Amino acid sequence: MDFSDRQILEDLLKSGTAISRQAIEDGPVRTGQQDELEKECDICAEVKPVSEFHQGKITPRCKHYSDICKDCLGRDIDVQLATKVWHTLSCAFCRSTMPTDLVQQYIQPDQFEKYRDYMTAHQIKDLKNFCWCAHSSCRCGQVHNNIKSRQMVCYKCGNVTCYKCKIPWHDGQTCKAAIAEYYQGRYKTEEELSAAAIARLTNTCPKCKVPIQRDGGCQHMRCSK
Repeated sequence: MDFSDRQILEDLLKSGTAISRQAIEDGPVRTGQQDELEKECDICAEVKPVSEFHQGKITPRCKHYSDICKDCLGRDIDVQLATKVWHTLSCAFCRSTMPTDLVQQYIQPDQFEKYRDYMTAHQIKDLKNFCWCAHSSCRCGQVHNNIKSRQMVCYKCGNVTCYKCKIPWHDGQTCKAAIAEYYQGRYKTEEELSAAAIARLTNTCPKCKVPIQRDGGCQHMRCSK
């Protein structure tokens, strides 16, 4: 083994690459062979080049190292985004919470923007004196420092929210009366939306007229009534 071979071997060992006794007996591992290193994914069990794997721990709190390919990690994040509350995204192996910068690597920019807005809202909602603007056209919130006043003027849209009851400002009305009126209007709207959703997602049984929904399988449906 000449000096250059020894240097290559030392560099590989320092980088954390495992060298078998057989490999030493067969001869030095040269730089050109590093690109051929492969390993098996712990999820899909496919053998792939090391470059196609996520490097390092999945989350800072993971106490383990997992060999998971980028394809599987990306699919896992997509599934969790579609099926879980977003602030509960976690490692598939130990359930430690995923950091935002990891999620950003595996989803589209427009989807990440929504995810980031959600995470920001989730983190600040418990701040002392924090209040969301109650106007439906505005998605902003702020800390209301003047808690002696019930009127919170939104920095973003300029509309006024009642800090006490968290609905649009109701000049001349008590909070109790304003809340009753406000939620009565919302209930009617949500009732209409619910009826539209039922009409869109279900079919009506031709005999008993009860809405029924197909949850999978073939197109044939049988009414439980």
